Amino acid sequence: MQIKVAAGILLGLILVSGCASMKEANKYYKLGMQMYNTDNYDAAIENFNRAIELRSDQGPFYEKRGLAREKKGDLDGAIADYNSAVRLEPENSNYYELVVRIKIISKNYESAITDLKKLILIKPTYSNYMLLGQLAHEKKDLDGAIAAYDTAIQLEPDGSIAYFLRGIAKKDKGDDTSAVADHEKALQVNPGKSLYVYYFELAQWKYKIGSMEDTIRYSSEAILLNSKEYNAYIIRAIAKKALGDEDGFREDEKTYNKLKKESIHLEKTYH
Repeated sequence: MQIKVAAGILLGLILVSGCASMKEANKYYKLGMQMYNTDNYDAAIENFNRAIELRSDQGPFYEKRGLAREKKGDLDGAIADYNSAVRLEPENSNYYELVVRIKIISKNYESAITDLKKLILIKPTYSNYMLLGQLAHEKKDLDGAIAAYDTAIQLEPDGSIAYFLRGIAKKDKGDDTSAVADHEKALQVNPGKSLYVYYFELAQWKYKIGSMEDTIRYSSEAILLNSKEYNAYIIRAIAKKALGDEDGFREDEKTYNKLKKESIHLEKTYH
């Protein structure tokens, strides 16, 4: 009987201690969020550290510390925190999305694909398969990219960008006939969008992930389709400059300024 009473008292003390530590941890977490929302990331991290010291079993604590670390440019620290959140809540798709996103920023595509496949098991959406296709293409896995786009199209048959990107992957495989069919299908399901826009958006994606050669490739495709649209010239100019092609940069920048000036003049004329 005395043993049962002692055990009950001990359990009660543990529960009280746990509640107290959670209350204290939440206090530091809230302070951390206040600091984070005012862009004081060092102070935010200090408070999240205290919260984690008190309760290391809370995924949101690691998530928010990861976001603060990311804001400070500590990508490795952010990845470690997002992975800790994933370990604590393996069914929380938001944490996987953070892991995948930051690995893409770090250009760690192989690892991003591994985590994205785990995310897809939890959240098999059109957008996730689209991202898988893009990452597979970055790794030169054209069959993997095409397979991912196939699934995306099954999920959303009217997803025009999936047809377009599948066409690009097929073109890179040398299957020009099938690539053309996919591009025609993209225009069919979204008649308000031109191939110029598709290529320009693809050039923007390539620039965003730091692939300057591909940025030039796809912005050049856009220019071939519509040589009067000035935006493709400036993104190609910036990519050329990044690769050290100063003459190419100046030439595209000159064309961009000329076409933009003409466009503004036309707008004033007709308005």
